[in-house]
Amino acid sequence: MPAQYSKTIRDILASDIAISMGCGVTCPYIGRTFDDDWGLMIRPVIIKYPFWKYTLENPDAIYVCVNFGQAYAPKEIAKRSICLDADIGRILSELDQKVVS
Repeated sequence: MPAQYSKTIRDILASDIAISMGCGVTCPYIGRTFDDDWGLMIRPVIIKYPFWKYTLENPDAIYVCVNFGQAYAPKEIAKRSICLDADIGRILSELDQKVVS
């Protein structure tokens, strides 16, 4: 079984397919040829919960959230959290411009 690892934004840019879960937030365009929204309406808290749990259980972990209108961390991990109430697409675009220049 191949090892699993996190992808960088550069790896994602090479994707051919993107499936959105339908959490109500528009994903940034990342250069894919097929894009579909399954409309599952999964609440963002369901997606965030495993990250909160991991941060709580691992004292060296830091939780980072960039979420327009929903930047939040539970009080149990608040001191080890960075929350930005911002558009992730804009943030990634600005970071990409800084890396290129």
